[in-house]
Amino acid sequence: MSRMAKKHLPFNAWPSEDRILWIRAFEQDVFDEELQSAHLAPATKVGLRTAYARYLGFLHHHDPERLQLAPEARIVPDSIKSLVGHLRQSCRDTSVASLLHMLRLALGFIFPHRDWSWIKIVAKRIHAGAFPAAMAHEASRAPNSTRSVLRS
Repeated sequence: MSRMAKKHLPFNAWPSEDRILWIRAFEQDVFDEELQSAHLAPATKVGLRTAYARYLGFLHHHDPERLQLAPEARIVPDSIKSLVGHLRQSCRDTSVASLLHMLRLALGFIFPHRDWSWIKIVAKRIHAGAFPAAMAHEASRAPNSTRSVLRS
């Protein structure tokens, strides 16, 4: 099994309600005036789908009971907090923030009536505290006094 398959739940393995919601939000006729995602480029849709598949993959492997809940009910702060903790084990904070940003955008199309701004706030906080790769390398070599300034 490929590494990506372990992290991202393949579309055909998504719960049926999630697949239906995704198709309704992203794959209908572009002439449909109700389709909010019609303006998105295919690459953007792939990025949004990847972020959502990553979240579902996390639930599948680490919180399968939550995956049994209705899609809208499973996306709550404690679930996102667990996802962030998991992602931080193998990803830089810039990547974590980026995934949360894409997940929030995807959720906005899937559940347009819900306010997902709390995910945006979390993503911005993580991004604000993240070091770009070059700075992280410099911070790790800096004396303790400089390191604390860089992290402030």
